[in-house]
Amino acid sequence: MPIAVTAKLDQALSDPVERLSRAIEARYPDFVPQPDYQPHITLAVMSEDVPSDELIKLLRKVTLGVDRFPVVTSHLGIFPGQPSYIFLVPVVTKPLLELHAMVAAALPAGVMHPHYEIGSWVPHITLAAVNQTLDGTIANGLDNFQTYRGHVTDIEVVRFPPVQVLARL
Repeated sequence: MPIAVTAKLDQALSDPVERLSRAIEARYPDFVPQPDYQPHITLAVMSEDVPSDELIKLLRKVTLGVDRFPVVTSHLGIFPGQPSYIFLVPVVTKPLLELHAMVAAALPAGVMHPHYEIGSWVPHITLAAVNQTLDGTIANGLDNFQTYRGHVTDIEVVRFPPVQVLARL
């Protein structure tokens, strides 16, 4: 099972994310159920081959002293495919980029999924995944969209699926 490093979001941002997710899921019954885990920004995904104890030690060192920081969403996006992922895009800020860079630098070379490497990573907050044509999904999201504000509150290392928290950093 893969391992991920996540930046969890506070309730002020999690609540509207969950409302938008439910609105999309209600409109598209062919949605793909998402893991039972609080809304977050995924900073890294690695294969199951990475020893989690060593990984947690490395990540604890580099994230020591990272405080909560604000997150503001700017718009909706889609990663097309089967399924297609619908997500909120956080404004890319210095603290968010620095946190991602610290996590990426702490990992052994070649273990991070290419989509999460520096220069390829697209910060996002997943709302839903759907298996069918997305016609109308974005319009539905835009009907309910506004700028949402909150904070990154915790950094966790998780194994999935199903989500199992290995450590809170």
